[in-house]
Amino acid sequence: MSVIPGRLSSIVLVFSVVMGLPVVVQARTNQLTSGGSLALDINRRQYSEVDNDKQVDKKGQVDKKEAIEEREDVEDYRKVSVTPFLHYMTEAANDFFEIELRPSFKYDLVNSEKDWDANLLVKGKKKISKNLSANISDSFIRSDYFHKTNERSVAQSRDIALSADLGRQRYKNNRLEGDLVYTYGEGREGGLGAKYHLLRNDDSVVTSYKSYDRYEVFVTNKYRFDSTWGVDTTLSFVRGEYDLYDSQISQIAEGKKSDKQVAGSEEEVNQFSNDVREYRADVSIESAFTRRSTFYLTYGYVGVRYDEATQNDSDGHQLQLGWNQDVSKRTKISLSIGPSYEKVNKDSSTWDWAGSLNYDYSTETGGVRLTFDKGYDVDNFSGDDKKGVLEYLGTQLSGQYRLFENVSGNASLAYRYEKGEFEEHNYTGGLGLNYSFARYYSAAINYSYTKLDAEQDQDDYDDHRVFFSLSWKKPLVRW
Repeated sequence: MSVIPGRLSSIVLVFSVVMGLPVVVQARTNQLTSGGSLALDINRRQYSEVDNDKQVDKKGQVDKKEAIEEREDVEDYRKVSVTPFLHYMTEAANDFFEIELRPSFKYDLVNSEKDWDANLLVKGKKKISKNLSANISDSFIRSDYFHKTNERSVAQSRDIALSADLGRQRYKNNRLEGDLVYTYGEGREGGLGAKYHLLRNDDSVVTSYKSYDRYEVFVTNKYRFDSTWGVDTTLSFVRGEYDLYDSQISQIAEGKKSDKQVAGSEEEVNQFSNDVREYRADVSIESAFTRRSTFYLTYGYVGVRYDEATQNDSDGHQLQLGWNQDVSKRTKISLSIGPSYEKVNKDSSTWDWAGSLNYDYSTETGGVRLTFDKGYDVDNFSGDDKKGVLEYLGTQLSGQYRLFENVSGNASLAYRYEKGEFEEHNYTGGLGLNYSFARYYSAAINYSYTKLDAEQDQDDYDDHRVFFSLSWKKPLVRW
């Protein structure tokens, strides 16, 4: 065990006292890692032309073709970025803590302007007693790229992601989450947790994301009857509060509205609310039929209630019977299917079906994954104007392969159909190549293509992105 540098030793000691972590008695592992990257991000989005007789309120009433040309200029994105990286981790038998910092300094090659991004993650876990543990995490992002956050593991049936349809819009996003987990038997535990998500427009630039505060509380329970049978239950309540006044100020910045078109004061504007409440319930009963086969039955409910009477409230139910099979060491299959039912505003109801298919094949040098998913959900927090029930159908084929000892490649193709207020067809594809060298260094090039075919012609676009990066990551000290 090496000697900790004096100044760093003091920081660790203060943190240990604040968090209530044992300082001397408990064996502890600490590690400090640093790194960085140099990147070139090129993004070009071209909107489809439509009949010139159709007009768009972009900067007053202007010709559609002229408006599209203006939007193309805005979406011609070329920036160089320098991103330092610092990661600290400390771990013992009863606790874990890490902090990761990635500030990014950018230079715009199109407009000759400077900017900066931020990406901060803090995560901790503490075993309070033999049966009780606490988890907490906080992440902050300042960016102009629609980062995706996977929420499937904690009381969510879909990914919460900012809409890609708005292009490169600058925003700030903070996600604070925590829970308490109590173990009351072998394979049996209950949890109580909360989340707070914040989305804000960056007022320093033109932007279109809708600002909101998202609050969630959830209760979970996992109960194993025996080595074969078990049931998982999650109940959650979500409250979303939108700032319409902030959104109108953003539209003024974009030229979509003049300052005379704002309805009134902040209090008067916000009385026309987009605020929403979501009620969710997910139950899964699982049976390990054999060592390689598992059958399960899942039920999902989501109810949506808007404060504004003109919005469409809804209730949705899904029931699916599923099967997981480890065909071999390299091949895994998962299949589920069942009925779905949704009711909108107590007047319109629809019966349909929901299902999923996952096929995975892996080798020592790579793998292939095929997925298919059909069902419904609600879309209230993607940052755009979408609200309410969303029917979707999607499929994706992806793969990765190690071409040489230090060279690997990846590729993907995907299609997604969505039907909410309007219908959309989304086609995406990607290629990537990564080369690692000199132990701590790597170079990568990635290309992605997105095509949106929407019911509203003015929303159609083709998006091309090329991302070059040179990065390094190296442990500095471990004690």
